[in-house]
Amino acid sequence: MVPCGALALYTAQIANTALADFGEDGMANWVHGGPTIATQALRALRRYPDRTAFAFGNSSLSYRGTIDLIARMQAVFLEGSLQRGQRIGLLSANRADAWCSGIAASASGLSLTSDLLT
Repeated sequence: MVPCGALALYTAQIANTALADFGEDGMANWVHGGPTIATQALRALRRYPDRTAFAFGNSSLSYRGTIDLIARMQAVFLEGSLQRGQRIGLLSANRADAWCSGIAASASGLSLTSDLLT
């Protein structure tokens, strides 16, 4: 079993090493090699770990807690033998866990189809 925060941080480290595809001229190809949404989200979450990411009712979830939730979701994807490129579907209300599962899927290389209930 992978420690919760380790998987999301590992995924972010991998993403940080491949932020851009460099051409022969040494310039980054930002159209095709820029950071993904998951990379940008994980980078922002790591930058300010004590800030509030989500507030609901009388509770809240910090950026650090959000990273841990994303990592736990990634661990579930791995335990379910989901491979890079496979598709998952999400049906959820507009909630923190729905957003986190989308980031976890994207960071894991999964294809995501979702339908938010309002």
